[in-house]
Amino acid sequence: MYQLPEFLKFPKLFHAISDVSDGNMSFQWGKEEEVSKNRMVFLKKMGIRIEDCIGTSLDHKIEVTRVTSAHRGAGMCQREGAVVGDAFFIDTPSAFLFLLTGDCLPVIFYDPVHAVAGLAHVSRHNTPQFFMKEILKKMKEWHGSNPRDVIIGIGPGVRKESYVFTRAVCEILTPVWKEFAVARQEGSCALDIVGWNVAQLMCAGVQEGNISIAPYDTINDVRFFSHYRSNNTGESEGRFTTVIGLQ
Repeated sequence: MYQLPEFLKFPKLFHAISDVSDGNMSFQWGKEEEVSKNRMVFLKKMGIRIEDCIGTSLDHKIEVTRVTSAHRGAGMCQREGAVVGDAFFIDTPSAFLFLLTGDCLPVIFYDPVHAVAGLAHVSRHNTPQFFMKEILKKMKEWHGSNPRDVIIGIGPGVRKESYVFTRAVCEILTPVWKEFAVARQEGSCALDIVGWNVAQLMCAGVQEGNISIAPYDTINDVRFFSHYRSNNTGESEGRFTTVIGLQ
């Protein structure tokens, strides 16, 4: 389990990130009974009941979904029923968001002023769509959040040192990613997905000092599941979870 040290000073926000030792958390890559057990054991360590968690399923777009305590238990013990979206927000205590990743960025949003928390699945597909701006817009619309008050945590995920693409792919990506497509030898490039999202957050008014970034690259760090790495090494596919909730 991993926690962002900077977030531990907020007693009303709970967060935790599983690792490989906690087992695969995705029904897509494991048997239902085994995945349910992994989830229950991991949550029990932290005193959280699985029925108080809200399972999430990705839309792979820029859909921001508002959830309530009525969604508790959805998609947690079976493949069906998870709440669909790409970012999820809750303002109800004792209900916990449960998000799966395996290279894409799990990004935590917390507004301590208005007591609202959210989780986003950030990828190379929704980053160029300025997903951060859309999320902060929804936070202001739904909860009155000022970006200057919002605390951001970027969990383990792919980093530019490892997210490398061939010359042919770079010719397509570079016009979109521009300075965040970092040129490398022999015409290849690496995408700085963290850098572009941090830039988007700051342009939207989030203070630099309010952004925390986990120092773990999932492609190279075997403590975390990695889709990219499994495709290259043949190791078993899986996903880890980020769990957040208000206390």
